Amino acid sequence: MLITIQADRTYILESGYDTHFSKCILAAIATLTPQQLYSPITLQPQPGTDENVLFCRVWVGSELVMASYNEQTEWREIWEQALARIEDEWLHLKRDELAGQVFEDEYELAIAIIDGINNRANHGQYQVERFTFN
Repeated sequence: MLITIQADRTYILESGYDTHFSKCILAAIATLTPQQLYSPITLQPQPGTDENVLFCRVWVGSELVMASYNEQTEWREIWEQALARIEDEWLHLKRDELAGQVFEDEYELAIAIIDGINNRANHGQYQVERFTFN
């Protein structure tokens, strides 16, 4: 799992797909509502009882996201649920903001996506911030 986070500076978190750290994040994202995805999300590393184990607590605002898992957890299903949360927002953006438009090139499409995200933020009364990654 590779996560890029913009905070006081850019952070890149890399964790093996089968680690407790990654599983905690995936399980939490799979339970979030679309509205929660627009809120600030905090990842809090949490040491395990063994020094080689690191868990991750996921907070949405001041609320701890409770998402448990065990050896019988179907990770493919959890992964699909987590991706579905993010893909739903992309589908809404395409349907509500980009439908019926024709773009000359990728730049025009990128500008339309930025404008669409800003429009959705204005209607949903949440703040968006754009970051440039090199």
